[in-house]
Amino acid sequence: MFQGVLLVAILALVLLLFRAQKNNEKMNNDMIELINLREAALDIANRTLLKESMEHQFQYILDTCMRLIPKAKYGSVLMFDDDKMLRAVASYGLDKVAMASFRLPVHESFLYIATQGKMDKTVIINRLEDIVLDKNKIDSTDEDTFMLRSEVTAPLIIDNEIVGILCIDGDQNDIFSDKDVHVLDYMSRQISGGIKRQKLYQEVLYLSRKDKMTGLMNRHSFDCDALAKIRKANTHNDDLQLVVLDVDGLKDVNDTHGHAAGDLLIKSLANQFRTVFNETDLCARYGGDEFIGLVDGCTKAQIDECLQAFQNRLRNTPILFEGSYIQALFSYGVTSLKETNYDFDKAYRLSDERMYNQKRLRKKDQSRIQIR
Repeated sequence: MFQGVLLVAILALVLLLFRAQKNNEKMNNDMIELINLREAALDIANRTLLKESMEHQFQYILDTCMRLIPKAKYGSVLMFDDDKMLRAVASYGLDKVAMASFRLPVHESFLYIATQGKMDKTVIINRLEDIVLDKNKIDSTDEDTFMLRSEVTAPLIIDNEIVGILCIDGDQNDIFSDKDVHVLDYMSRQISGGIKRQKLYQEVLYLSRKDKMTGLMNRHSFDCDALAKIRKANTHNDDLQLVVLDVDGLKDVNDTHGHAAGDLLIKSLANQFRTVFNETDLCARYGGDEFIGLVDGCTKAQIDECLQAFQNRLRNTPILFEGSYIQALFSYGVTSLKETNYDFDKAYRLSDERMYNQKRLRKKDQSRIQIR
């Protein structure tokens, strides 16, 4: 009997050791998966810092998902376009030509159908053949046409708004697990965070180069681009025209109608001023009510003619502000860069002087009319 008890005890100990080993293996596997996830997230963050395009980031994240979910065979990242249709911005194992033209209304997506439109969490969907529409079937890169059987799919959410869907698919049913949900949920947050960081970066970049009120270039970005453009023109002996423009009567508008009217005047003139220039020209708000432009391919006489037509157009279309009409008129000066031997500072001073001379002459003409 003692031997029997001893044998049972030994078996129980062996079982405990076996379970402990299995638990340790599971813990080790879980730890490895966690490390892999964190390494992938760090790599994704680094790619954002390297200013890699979002298309490349989408593809890299999708490829990472396929590596972390080995039972998956296909994948895609779908983002909303301007028409609120889901389009593929990255894919894996799917026909690239077909995916390039693939468009999907959100209500036809597996995520929408499975969650009945809630689309607020990562889910596993099986037996996709029962809900997929024939028009939404995409060939794989394999020789034979495939039918998706299962999917683990996650919404891409930024500031409580869904902007896309991350889809990982298989050609068999019941192959995805809660562990895959965890992976995709984690990676979908990485995509959403990457998109948000990219948007913030673009906003910072935009604000660093653009004037917030008018959307034109600011002074710093104009100076940098203008110097590069002038150096190139000097090398090829090309001519450039530097235009300095100043709003007339802004102080009177502010004193009479308030600064809101003055801001509207500046914005209106800026919107019109940009239409004078081509895509290759530079145009900026240089400070306060002063604007500046650097034009190539035109003579000084052509610029004068263009600005006079611009002035006449403004005279015929005054701004309506709280029942009052305000004229958005301006004075300007133009200088050829060849005239100053491609010296930007000299050209600016000369254009600025010519602009103020024009402004003084206009004031004299107005005073003469008032005296008469």
